[in-house]
Amino acid sequence: MNAFYAVLRHRSRVLAYLFGSFVVSLWTVLRHISNGVNFDVVGQIGLAQQWANGFHSGAQLGATNYVLKIPLYMLVNDFGFISPMHRLLLLALLCNIATFALLFLVFEKIAKLYEIRNTLWLYLAMIWLATIAGNVFWTDYANSRNLETVGGILFLYLVLKFIRSQSVGTASLAVLAGSIAFFADSLQLYICGGGACLFVVARWLIRRQCQAAVVAAKIIGIILLSYGGARLIRIIVEHTLHVSFLLAPRVEIKLDAATVSQTLRTVCSSTLDIFGANVFKRPYDLNSVREALSLVVLVVVIALLIRAAATIRSRSAMGLGLSAIFVSYVIYVASGQVLVPVTYRYLIMVPLLLILLISNAGDAIGGRRTVAVARLQFVWLAVSLVSSVMLAGAVATHWPTRHANDAHIYATSSFLTSNNLQYSLSSREAGITTTYFAGGRETVLPLLCTADNRLVLTDLFYDKAAFESFQNYQGNTAIIVPGTGIVSGSDVCDTTAITAQFGPPDSQGPVPGVGTALVYTPAELRAHLAPLPVEDVR
Repeated sequence: MNAFYAVLRHRSRVLAYLFGSFVVSLWTVLRHISNGVNFDVVGQIGLAQQWANGFHSGAQLGATNYVLKIPLYMLVNDFGFISPMHRLLLLALLCNIATFALLFLVFEKIAKLYEIRNTLWLYLAMIWLATIAGNVFWTDYANSRNLETVGGILFLYLVLKFIRSQSVGTASLAVLAGSIAFFADSLQLYICGGGACLFVVARWLIRRQCQAAVVAAKIIGIILLSYGGARLIRIIVEHTLHVSFLLAPRVEIKLDAATVSQTLRTVCSSTLDIFGANVFKRPYDLNSVREALSLVVLVVVIALLIRAAATIRSRSAMGLGLSAIFVSYVIYVASGQVLVPVTYRYLIMVPLLLILLISNAGDAIGGRRTVAVARLQFVWLAVSLVSSVMLAGAVATHWPTRHANDAHIYATSSFLTSNNLQYSLSSREAGITTTYFAGGRETVLPLLCTADNRLVLTDLFYDKAAFESFQNYQGNTAIIVPGTGIVSGSDVCDTTAITAQFGPPDSQGPVPGVGTALVYTPAELRAHLAPLPVEDVR
């Protein structure tokens, strides 16, 4: 056991970086080949392709934007020797591995700031993060919240550094990091900015010292300046790229016993979900073993933190981390997302903040190199290895049927090519994905179905120039209707509703594996469609 501990101590950092990156890559590949490509996966990657092709009339972006990653999207989109499917995978791998490595680096900087000597707990925690990365992050999405979390943790690090140094340079870096992070992801403003604000105010109220009040005022000033910087970046982006940003949908909250009960249940289940530890789902299967192992590690982490609480030296780091975790749950509940199914992704910062806590408690937990501590670390690593082996097995199992959920994209593209349909219209899902996979050869304009069962154009992640170009098109155009109809939330436009809006088609026929094609002249379609896209609120 002592020999194992010594080897692990000397090689742990490199092993944690390499092994963690490998496991994150496994998660990325597994999600990519099994989940299927949807419009969110393509999203701004497809928009970047349109911009590179000369379309610059503007588009709508989601409430959470990833504009700062668009140059990377453009670069990889230029890799013409790689298929669109593999470009999506490559982008996801780049973003996920970079996120893991940069988070690791920032956590190391925080540990170094407080002179934590026992960093082995950080390395074990990062390996644990890698094994649950598929739950913490949407690993098959480059176009999702990944690198943005690094910005939030970096902002917290700079806040901690400013508390210790009070230097203008650190304050300036904090404002810069905060401006970028808060612009790219408003969740970082609420959780990291709000968490920092709560911490320094609580710190002042507890200490009742003038110096603590001054520090609190300065950090609140940093947060306000960061918010102002984020707003400035947004204004510049809106005016230079001609984009607009959607508002997050509002969720009505009723204060009654049923809502409180549902909130408590969902908070608990979402916490287990984000840690990949929800063993209480039914039915049980092989994946339940991995979830049980994750639950064991989660319980161990919490127990270790409670046990070491009295002897932890890095009080500011622990206080800031706990404040941000508290704010995460407050935002989750107050926003109403807790009442929406499968929204545990909004707790994404909780596992990262827990790693901040465990890494800064390293000396308090393992300051005494006892046999018990070494055995616990060995078991922790063994659990992570077992989870990783199971993950690799899942990749091998899904590999023979990889991309089975994406057959409709290729079927639609093949139908358009064989029928010489340069322009067509379909659901938002098909419009964004098929246009990207076609690489500009064919254009599928995205549609939404409204509450009165009428089709309207949408420019969410889709440049308006494509619609303007369609105004001058004279060839036949098809509306591709999936078997379930064109669905937007609870609204469905089937072939009956579509023919009621546009009239009988000139011809119609099956699109194998997809649905039905209704062929119209462009004039017939333009006569019954608004000339410009309407705001997409779903």
